[in-house]
Amino acid sequence: MLVLTRRKGQSIVLGDNIEITVVEVNGDAVRISIKAPREVSVYRRELYDAICAENISAARAAAEMAQKLKKMPFSPPGQKQQTQGGKEQDKKIKRS
Repeated sequence: MLVLTRRKGQSIVLGDNIEITVVEVNGDAVRISIKAPREVSVYRRELYDAICAENISAARAAAEMAQKLKKMPFSPPGQKQQTQGGKEQDKKIKRS
């Protein structure tokens, strides 16, 4: 980790196209400005962590749903499907 000291009005440049400038220092709060291309995502750490947690939760839910779908019996429309009692029945689709 690189630790730098900057004063009001001073900047840090990341790569060729990102610039972070100290705008204001007020007690233990520091206001900064960030100049970056639109395609670069910039988030506060607490928001970024919440987004990551939500993405992980959504991925788990999708994986669980995929497992449930794999266990479901499937037969194309018009074909006979085995019922729990072992009898075949025609699978019909209601059209509205």
